[in-house]
Amino acid sequence: MSFYRNLSVIVIAFLMVGLFSIPIFAESVEDGIAAYVASNFQKAFKILEPFAIAGDPRAQYHLGEMYYQGQGVSKNHDEAFKWFSKAAEQGYNPAKFKVQIMLKNK
Repeated sequence: MSFYRNLSVIVIAFLMVGLFSIPIFAESVEDGIAAYVASNFQKAFKILEPFAIAGDPRAQYHLGEMYYQGQGVSKNHDEAFKWFSKAAEQGYNPAKFKVQIMLKNK
């Protein structure tokens, strides 16, 4: 009986560690895109940046746009290209198009 008790304690501990290591976002990518569309770029950046870092191609694309246009951040085409490229590598078509345009204009 002691073996099963110890095993259950270990399983519960692993589950708790796993649950607390998952990033929890208070807002969604859609909320960030809505803020972007409403030209609330500071809010959009705050919401989208964690999703972009976590690998969401829509968030990466919109961060790229913000850096490309200088919307809520300083204009930085190198940073824009980085985010567009990350989204394009995941097959996000708007980002693929932006990468092509930026490569053509270099």
